[in-house]
Amino acid sequence: MTGRFSQPLWILPLAIAGLVAVLGWWDYRRLRQTIEEQLKAELSATLDANVTALEIWTTNQAKLAISLAEEPKVRALAIRTLEAFDQRGLMISHSRFDDQLKRSGLIEDRPGASSALNLFGWAVHP
Repeated sequence: MTGRFSQPLWILPLAIAGLVAVLGWWDYRRLRQTIEEQLKAELSATLDANVTALEIWTTNQAKLAISLAEEPKVRALAIRTLEAFDQRGLMISHSRFDDQLKRSGLIEDRPGASSALNLFGWAVHP
């Protein structure tokens, strides 16, 4: 077998397989890059939408808080609540449940002292 067919028959299929492999690898890289760019764009758009929605929500909550703070009943209740604490942040208790609160340890049991809350193991003492 000399002449035209002197090369082994397996070289042509091997060259075709190599070409297919290189083209497949190149297509895979391009497809992966395209998908990553699309995913990045979608995630960025979702993040931007979420940030905008959060900004709108916080603005609305601030407007609601301002509106509620201007209500006379809410303002009076807030002032009474704030007056229930002394300057150190300790709760001043004048409740009909003082005895029960003292027995349970939620307020201090000292005559004439401002009582501190002891909730969930948190104690605030002067």
